[in-house]
Amino acid sequence: MGTSAGNIPSYSVATLADKGNGIDFDNNAININILNQPSVLGGGDYNLEIYFTYTYNDPIDGPTQVRSPAGTAVAKFSLVAPAVTPPNGSTTWISDGVSPKNSDWLDPINWSNGVPTRFSDAIIPEKPNNTTTAPPTVTPVIADPTQLYEVRTLTLNGASNSQRALLRIGNSTNNTPGAPTGSAPVGGTLHVYGDLNVYGGGILGATSGTNGTANPVTNSTIVLNGATQTVRGILNIVDFRVEGTGFKNIVNEVRATNTFTFAPGVTAIVRTVLENASTTPSTFSLNTTLTSSVNLKSTGVLYGETNDAYIQGVTLADRSIFAGVTQTFGNIGIDITSNRDIPGPTIQITRTIGDPLNGPIGRSARPIKRQYGVSGDVNVAPTVSTVVFHYLNSADELNGIDETNLTMFRTVNNGIPYFPEGGVQNIGAKTVTRTNMTAINTLTLGDKTNPLPVNLTSFDAKRAGADVAVTWSTASEKNSKGYNVQVSTNGTDFRTLGFVSSASANSSTAQTYSYMDTEKNKTTLRYYRLQQIDLDGKDSFYGPRTVSFEGEIATSATEGTSLLAYPNPFNSADQLHLTLQSTSAGQSSVTVTDLTGRTVRQQTLDLGKGNNDVTVEGLNDLKAGVYMVRLTQANGQVKSLKVVKQ
Repeated sequence: MGTSAGNIPSYSVATLADKGNGIDFDNNAININILNQPSVLGGGDYNLEIYFTYTYNDPIDGPTQVRSPAGTAVAKFSLVAPAVTPPNGSTTWISDGVSPKNSDWLDPINWSNGVPTRFSDAIIPEKPNNTTTAPPTVTPVIADPTQLYEVRTLTLNGASNSQRALLRIGNSTNNTPGAPTGSAPVGGTLHVYGDLNVYGGGILGATSGTNGTANPVTNSTIVLNGATQTVRGILNIVDFRVEGTGFKNIVNEVRATNTFTFAPGVTAIVRTVLENASTTPSTFSLNTTLTSSVNLKSTGVLYGETNDAYIQGVTLADRSIFAGVTQTFGNIGIDITSNRDIPGPTIQITRTIGDPLNGPIGRSARPIKRQYGVSGDVNVAPTVSTVVFHYLNSADELNGIDETNLTMFRTVNNGIPYFPEGGVQNIGAKTVTRTNMTAINTLTLGDKTNPLPVNLTSFDAKRAGADVAVTWSTASEKNSKGYNVQVSTNGTDFRTLGFVSSASANSSTAQTYSYMDTEKNKTTLRYYRLQQIDLDGKDSFYGPRTVSFEGEIATSATEGTSLLAYPNPFNSADQLHLTLQSTSAGQSSVTVTDLTGRTVRQQTLDLGKGNNDVTVEGLNDLKAGVYMVRLTQANGQVKSLKVVKQ
């Protein structure tokens, strides 16, 4: 009684059979549960109406349906809900602002089937969309730190901001009778033993009177107490605590703005996951694509991670940095101490555990299953930083690497090239520390005893008239003797054209190399690859790259000077190199012009006859765009090509 028309429960239909005389009808097998239409009714007063519809054949109008008058068969009854939901049962929040209902989670009158416990599920339905006739929906409140609030699986329905279900955990001030005005915030704690479905992000859990420390008396708190559990939707909460066992699956995002704590002794792993809801039950796979995460934002702190209890997947944090002050990013596992203030934009950390980067070291080696992506001004000059890389020495995270051999690697693009950063290891503290870093980018740990001989950053083969310029670059080299440049006409059988020695057997700085294939009578497709050879004779192969000479026979003598620029396109971090085969020796000049014909750079070169590899200087500050490079030889011969600055 008092329920708006749009919220009246649906009715049940039963069919009566004709007894054969066209007058009497009956059905002796009707069995309708009046209290479950279609969901369990809550406590309160109800009207039960029974009416009939029948169809007869009117001689004029044909088949005509008639319904008995409304209100002619009405029974009234009252329903008293149980104090608590029966085990394995479900209850629905039904408080609609009609007296005597209220916002108290623990008041049975507000629930259809009693107050939920750790053995029963609860649903908070979405708000009605007819706000003009429906009574106001009362939001349930959990805000008494002396009381126990529990639920097995909790579902907050609603997909729009106006209709989403809401649950308030904690109050910004103490609103109990007699409390002084402006008194301290009052916390509340919800213990969840099953899944937590917050599809509309409707948990209002921002109350905090204690910053940096978990405090159920003054802070909004959610505790996962069960075995394997799943959190779906966007969950905003001040304090998030992990208890129980098994996997805690995060399908979307948990934002813990104050603390994210693993209880002492707990053996539970929080995972950011993708859910396959098409299977029964749902299946989950590790997700490290940032569509699922634990986000500590700019204030949250992570506590209690061990080899048996940690966040697997993606954890995010952002902070400001101040000169000489160590920033721990909320104990996320990376500490940075820089030489200058970076108050904003803040430094963002993306920590990934369980999904290793592609191997930065060795043919059989691999990095550990932990990495830190660092973005922000800490990666640009004149910043110099000391970085402490924290790790867990679980067998899974070490990924088969001997802990005593751990060393730090850096990558700019989550892959090759990897720059060996080294660092000082502290096995007791489970850290590797690197000082004087001018860029951090993405860091991981690998095995220092199994290094990759060459970190190749580029390898290319380009036609230059009748010849082919083969070029490659390295970020670092370890025990490298040099390179065989090999060619094939079928992509399978390769032969060596020539050998290029390494600039240094061991190098941590960028190196560039080139080789000009001047063989005559090239036809069809030619395949080029590199065979890198170690000092101990071990080798690695890179490529192949293809160059087409389809439909023609070319010779060096007919083509004269060949010119190639690499890398092309280039950027401010690159040097522009010219590879050319000159038919004469002597002083030459290179002119770089923009598309308007304005000369932006000019340089004099001393070329020798044959292959030459020269660097064009002073292009770092050019604006992005297309430029013409013009080479004039001593004999007056001119070659030109386009290059692109990114």
